[in-house]
Amino acid sequence: MTTTIPPPVPRATSHRASLRPALDPRKVRELEALKPAVRARVLAAYRRDAPTVMCAIEAALEAGDTAGVRDGAHRLKSSSAAVGANKLAELYGELEALARAGALADRGALIGEVRVELRRALGGLSNVGTG
Repeated sequence: MTTTIPPPVPRATSHRASLRPALDPRKVRELEALKPAVRARVLAAYRRDAPTVMCAIEAALEAGDTAGVRDGAHRLKSSSAAVGANKLAELYGELEALARAGALADRGALIGEVRVELRRALGGLSNVGTG
């Protein structure tokens, strides 16, 4: 008889978070009001940098580099808020706080939730200014 390990239970906020839009509609309107060239630069920078910094955060987690996690999470907290990915910014804030407290062993499902929200935000941003 084989034993199957069940998948990790998502955090209680995960289901509710997935019901929220990935992007704040007010912030999307602000982005869409920018000159097209400016909007394109802002969105391209986020699309380029967010996945790269997230990879650096994950590498820092593997290496036990608390400062690297803290700095990357802080950077993405700010830039995610700037593009209207408010839930993602909140999650990066939680990760930053864990790193500041030296409690990265407690990150559990948080990283999985961050990955999901990052994909949702990037997907939502691909539609900004196209309508």
